[in-house]
Amino acid sequence: MPLAWCIIWSVWDTTLKTLGEDELLFILGHEMGHYVLGHIVKIIVFDSVLVLLLYYAVHLLAGRIIARFKTRFGFNALSDFAAMPLGILLILIVALAGMPVPMAFSRYLEHEADRFGLELTHNNHAAATAFVKIQEENLGIPRPGTIILIWLGTHPSIGDRIGFCNSYRPWESGQPSRYEDYIKRQSDVSRQPHGSAR
Repeated sequence: MPLAWCIIWSVWDTTLKTLGEDELLFILGHEMGHYVLGHIVKIIVFDSVLVLLLYYAVHLLAGRIIARFKTRFGFNALSDFAAMPLGILLILIVALAGMPVPMAFSRYLEHEADRFGLELTHNNHAAATAFVKIQEENLGIPRPGTIILIWLGTHPSIGDRIGFCNSYRPWESGQPSRYEDYIKRQSDVSRQPHGSAR
């Protein structure tokens, strides 16, 4: 079987030394969530569309700027080699202005992977203590400022993740979990004898 079809999760030695077995199971459940929920494909599609929109916005802005200042700039089209600095500047400005969009999408996917890990393990305490230990190991800020989180945060803040781990328990009140049916279906498939029809 080609390696392209293999999934490999690497766990740092410091993670193995720092986390207990239940905490490590939650982390692996979280990473499994990224795979089974199709986050890699979603990110590729989302980022591809976002890049196309970014370049379209640059095209529109450059057209207006060049139309207004073409005599001063000395070129009248973005395709002119002399327009490269303008193109690069506009790409940077539009990318910076739009940065909150991919960051919010990334935080959403991470949150859903946390939810999947919790629904898989039903071990809220282990999940919360795993995040506490990771925070202590990384020397991060549990609740960074809003601007930092919006523009640079690929993951929810550790403080928010710990709060979610402590509060998300739909199985205790008999409410359905978001991924409960999916987890049960996958569990049933994995229990079928090898070689049976699916």
